[in-house]
Amino acid sequence: MVVAMGVEWPWMPRPWGGWMVVATAMGWLDSGSHGCGVATPPSLALPPLPVTDLELEFRYRGRQVSAVTISHPHGCRLFHSRLRPTCERVELFGPLALEQVPFPPPDAIPNQKQRFYTQQLLEVLDRGLLLELQGQDLYALRLCQCKVFWTGPCIFLCFGEEWPDQKPKEKKLIMVQVVPVAARLLLEIFSGELSWSADSVPLQISPPDLKDKMVEQFKELHQLWQNQQRLPTAQPQLVTANGGPWVLPPP
Repeated sequence: MVVAMGVEWPWMPRPWGGWMVVATAMGWLDSGSHGCGVATPPSLALPPLPVTDLELEFRYRGRQVSAVTISHPHGCRLFHSRLRPTCERVELFGPLALEQVPFPPPDAIPNQKQRFYTQQLLEVLDRGLLLELQGQDLYALRLCQCKVFWTGPCIFLCFGEEWPDQKPKEKKLIMVQVVPVAARLLLEIFSGELSWSADSVPLQISPPDLKDKMVEQFKELHQLWQNQQRLPTAQPQLVTANGGPWVLPPP
């Protein structure tokens, strides 16, 4: 199965155009900027994958402030507001079924200027950004005023500042990295970093012939001989006429 990236918009429009495909999950296995196709061998036995799980990492100017794994099958909503979605507010805040993920507060930011501008962006994130993973495609819908820029194949969302530009992502006020768990596990499998068990490896071994059986017998005999060598040697004991042990006189 070969997949490729979907859309190449540098930033997400408001919802007038509907949901947009940010990237394909399988496309993150490729290191190219456009997510060139990746083929999965049909004979490769893969473990069950959490196909709808998303790992989110929140960074404020390069410093990680929060990390969360979303396991909700309908996706999530990233927001910063005291208002909660209701049945009457679906058009404002999105479906109620989404998992609600608030942005971390900027209180722990030591720099006053950084904290001020971060708070300015958070105040226009009240309606939020919706994320949903459908099959191999990650969909995003921006409801908030804050513009959201993104890059792939590893998806980085930049809130309120142009991206990519001359500044590194460590200088951006608010960045969120989005990683589908299924894509990360597949990457670890292909790179050999995932722990594996012997029963998942199809070993190729020929049936034994006569010479192989002779070698097996020699191995068994050799093992018996080694075990015999490890046994302690019994010391002979002299017995007197009356049945008691005979003790040698001292020299």
